[in-house]
Amino acid sequence: MLKYINRSLEQTINTLIDITAYSRFGVPVRAIDIAKRQHLSLSRMEIVLSALKSAYLIRAAKGRRGGYYLAKDPQSMTMKDVFLAVNHFRSRKAVIADFAKEIVESFESHMRDCLSKIAVASSSKDARTRPFQIEIIPAWDSQKYQLQEISKKGKWDTQSVLITKAELQKAEKLGPNSIFDFSNYIQ
Repeated sequence: MLKYINRSLEQTINTLIDITAYSRFGVPVRAIDIAKRQHLSLSRMEIVLSALKSAYLIRAAKGRRGGYYLAKDPQSMTMKDVFLAVNHFRSRKAVIADFAKEIVESFESHMRDCLSKIAVASSSKDARTRPFQIEIIPAWDSQKYQLQEISKKGKWDTQSVLITKAELQKAEKLGPNSIFDFSNYIQ
C-alpha cells in the first residue's frame, strides 16, 4: 500500500477496519470501544468518526445499544473515499504559484486514481489474518460480567458491634462568655 501516510489517514483507515471487523450482522460498534482498541482518546475518535460520517462512509445509531456501522458494502468502498474524507483538497490555506499548481493537481489526480483501486474490504481481510493486531471478538458483552464471582455474605454470618458509652464531662468555666455574663463570673 502506501509507504508514507499521515497520522489522521492512518487512524481513519484503522477505524474503518475496526468497524468492519467488529460490527457483525449490522450490530453497531461503540466509539469508546473503538477508541480503546486503537489506543486513542474518545475526543480524537469522535473527530475521526464525524469525518467518516460526513463522507457517508459510516452511519450512527443512537440509543443504549447505539454506535457506528458501515453505510455501504466494504467491497464498494475505496481508499480514495477514505482519503477524500480526511484530506479536503478544496480548502487550501496556502496559495500555490501557477507553475506549481499544475504539478500538484496532476499528483493529486494520480493519487486519487491509485487510491480508487484499493478496496477497504481487502485491507480489513488482510487485518483479520494477522491475529496480533485484532483482539478476540467477544460473543456478547454481558458474558464478561457473568464470569466474575461476587462474594456474598452467608445467611448466618454475624457482625460484631462494639458498644461504648462516652461520659459527659462538665466544662469548667475559665472566664465570662460576654460582658453581661461578667457579673455572674465575679460572684
